[in-house]
Amino acid sequence: MPVVVSDSSPLIYLSKLDCFDLLEKLYGEIIVPGAVWREVADRGAHLPEGENAKNGRDAGWIKVVQVDPPLVESPPGEDPFGAGEAEAITLAKNNGYKLIIDELLGRQVARELGIMIIGTVAVFVEAKNQKLIEAVKPLLDRLRSETNFRLSEAIYQAILNRAGEDG
Repeated sequence: MPVVVSDSSPLIYLSKLDCFDLLEKLYGEIIVPGAVWREVADRGAHLPEGENAKNGRDAGWIKVVQVDPPLVESPPGEDPFGAGEAEAITLAKNNGYKLIIDELLGRQVARELGIMIIGTVAVFVEAKNQKLIEAVKPLLDRLRSETNFRLSEAIYQAILNRAGEDG
């Protein structure tokens, strides 16, 4: 299984949808940069994502890695991305790891650096392909209705088509 670095948002969204365990099942080990850990596990200690992250670390499949200094910063003139994105991109780039990230700017920067990226939605598609879940559509619908995840109708339909499901 390839080693994967995760940014904060996939950990949060997967926790909110009770799908956090898909990360271990799909990837075996997840690397979480220190800034992501502080955001998810420390500041979110009282939330499901904080508990899930700590349980994953205690079970040994989530590894917390400190990054100093980050390789990238937000491009000038853009809305800044946070320390978590910068550290996740740095870890992925420096080690040739896949990166799970949802934020558009972070994804663009990672692509420009040649990093293989996936997002929360791709985790669902991959889980269906590996028969870990039955359908992607219910999870996409919950992602759109229960969180602040933005997904255009065109992308929504394209994902369902990719998953072999009807919209």
